[in-house]
Amino acid sequence: MRFFDTHLHLRSADRAGLDELLGKLESYPECLGGLLVLNTRQEVDVVHRHIDLIPSRVVLVPYFSAEHGLPTEITASGWYKIHPSLHKLGIDALPELVARLADANPRGVMVHCFPWGTQLQYNVSLPFVIHLSQALPQSTILATHGGGYESWQFRAHAGGLRNVHFDFSMTLDYYEGADAVKPLQRYLIHSPTRIHFGSDWPSGNIERQLNEQLRLAREVGLDQERLENLLLSNARTQWPDAFAPSISSGRSY
Repeated sequence: MRFFDTHLHLRSADRAGLDELLGKLESYPECLGGLLVLNTRQEVDVVHRHIDLIPSRVVLVPYFSAEHGLPTEITASGWYKIHPSLHKLGIDALPELVARLADANPRGVMVHCFPWGTQLQYNVSLPFVIHLSQALPQSTILATHGGGYESWQFRAHAGGLRNVHFDFSMTLDYYEGADAVKPLQRYLIHSPTRIHFGSDWPSGNIERQLNEQLRLAREVGLDQERLENLLLSNARTQWPDAFAPSISSGRSY
């Protein structure tokens, strides 16, 4: 099954980590491209040093930083990542974050939505998604991981927001077969143009998650061909440059 992976990472913030990712893409022809999420300055720096190695089918999504300017080559996609737990963002950070993002006028914002660990003060992804959606109506808000074990809460409170999209990266892996993955079926039925495939590689297993997403799709009447066409169409709509037929590798600005 061909796919576009909306959630890829570097295993390590160095040349070896970048080479591993590029090698994975080269060895996986079914993967037509994806989003490379850069959560730290170290990841940004290593990719920037080797920007000529990044194929055009890979879209860079750096962490959002209003204080420290990021290279234009890194921010060219207009997409940013918000990771409340990693960047220690509590609910009190939301007003300023929304104001600064509004100034940046992003094409899209990925929000980490996989509650985990003991620092519950940073389990604020759901209100972040809701407020960002309302404050940035022209931007796509991608709720990553579908909300993890809170996936039904995301379905109830953010599922009706037209500019909120979902991938179920890692949730398809860690919660395989559990109730937490079932909201994906609701999205496939009621809002199919707002669902994407993501793996969270290298933490998540790509094959296992493709199989789980296909299983869930088949249960609601979508076979592999229809699911593939749907997901690729959704990705092409959001990230058309990654599908440009005239550019196979390298990056130009």
